[in-house]
Amino acid sequence: MANALPLHMRALIRKGMVAVFKANAGITASLGDRIFPNRVEHWWAEELPAIGVYTFDEKNVDTDKNPDPEERKLTMAVEVLTKATELLDDQLDALALLVERAMSIDALGAAMTSIVEAMLGKSIGRNSANRSPVDAALLAIKLTGTETGIAVDGEQQTGVSTLTFEIEYQAPVFSADLDDFLLGFSGWDVAPADGNIEMQSRVEFPPAATE
Repeated sequence: MANALPLHMRALIRKGMVAVFKANAGITASLGDRIFPNRVEHWWAEELPAIGVYTFDEKNVDTDKNPDPEERKLTMAVEVLTKATELLDDQLDALALLVERAMSIDALGAAMTSIVEAMLGKSIGRNSANRSPVDAALLAIKLTGTETGIAVDGEQQTGVSTLTFEIEYQAPVFSADLDDFLLGFSGWDVAPADGNIEMQSRVEFPPAATE
């Protein structure tokens, strides 16, 4: 039975990052297909090096744009594993550099769009800047740090380099055909948001003329 669970934006970003790395010739030349969208499978890989992509945490971003889609700040980890040898640090640095160069907001947005289109079985629209709603939902991405060390499991030692990316995004907005309406209301919860409506606007349209 197919997995009927909804795809959270976090999961889509995670899968998109994996797709970006798998599309990079330098990374796949070093790792093959050992690039996984979770924090577990790369530790089980029979061969190293390998990469795991997973979520650290996520925070809501307070803005003055309610009721626009809420913005979130997501911290993603890209964990690189390789065998602990005398070349460990050079190998980890080289793989980290490949990851840094591969990741960009354009590459991630394009990968996420392709994933959604494959799920829907059809293409989705683009705006004047040729960005899909999924792509346009990404607001910013930056590398915030790298930690390197050695993990010890019995007699086995594994080199670990964890790159942390901060990604800001909002819920994708898809255009839709709406029936004509004559009256509309919008409520505004002014930042800092407290769940209460401080302002409200009312828009009325005259009925269409009939012959």
